[in-house]
Amino acid sequence: MAALGLIAFVSTGIWIYYNTKVLNTLRSENDQDTLQADYEKTYKRFERQPEPRITDVKYAIDIYPETRGMEMKGQQTIVNKASRALTQVLFTLAPNYDTRIDLPGGMLAQDDVRLLFQTFSLDPPMQPGESRVMRFHVKARNRGFENSVTNRDIVQNGTFFNSTVAPQIGYQPANELSDRNRRKKFGLKEKDLMARSSRTALPTAWIPI
Repeated sequence: MAALGLIAFVSTGIWIYYNTKVLNTLRSENDQDTLQADYEKTYKRFERQPEPRITDVKYAIDIYPETRGMEMKGQQTIVNKASRALTQVLFTLAPNYDTRIDLPGGMLAQDDVRLLFQTFSLDPPMQPGESRVMRFHVKARNRGFENSVTNRDIVQNGTFFNSTVAPQIGYQPANELSDRNRRKKFGLKEKDLMARSSRTALPTAWIPI
């Protein structure tokens, strides 16, 4: 009986560890700040790069509150309003969601899983005035059980999320650290509070998990 009890105890511990440490990573506030700082340091250089503009959107969204699940299938008509051809399109993805993008003529050239940033190369390039229909599939990422709930967008007694769940075109300034002291800690310049907002999304809180 003692041996069976020990086996059950160890097995339960392994099962809990696997769910809370392997399937779901618990990050501290400093870990989250580090991700946001690294996002800015790595991709800030693309902030003013010409990107296609969204002119039409369609979403089909299924919500499953009992399992805290959500599935979004959408399409966006994007247009190159720049004066030159575009050879790539950049995307910032939402944390806590699995995202798949289908862009005509686009091939995934970079997938930064840690910083939630993807680069698609275009062949042929997107000419000025040209439009393409991009399709995407977004699904809430629920794996096993967590030490604490990280994605509070979808819950049993109330669900709220906005358009930033869909892939956002280009670098997103809203994802940067805003606190002056935290920016200083990571060697970032003081944030210009009058800086222009994102071209493709409303400002939103970003918690990289």
